Amino acid sequence: QGMFKLTLDGISSVAQAAALRGAIVMVAAATLPPAAPNEFYYFQAIGCEIVTTAGLPVGIIEEVFSNGANDVWVVRDRSAEYLVPVIEDIVKAIDWNARRVIIEAVPGLLD
Repeated sequence: QGMFKLTLDGISSVAQAAALRGAIVMVAAATLPPAAPNEFYYFQAIGCEIVTTAGLPVGIIEEVFSNGANDVWVVRDRSAEYLVPVIEDIVKAIDWNARRVIIEAVPGLLD
């Protein structure tokens, strides 16, 4: 769990593979398969603007992580940081082309 099996051209021994342990793997976005419905690649969310259903700006998604139960967006504006759970009760609409996400500002979320 939490691991991937990866095959790389030119790496044919355990010693060669071990030398790459902890390395960052980068893939061209154009080579990735489309995300499944209601799913996204983390990099797609980075930089998206967050606004409330009332149209109030919240900030920009700067990080994404998983807490085990769901994904969480780290949203920052000039003076605050918010942790926004990526769940149906909170995330109401995502426009990937406009790089904009609409959230329901439930009590306590933006305090």
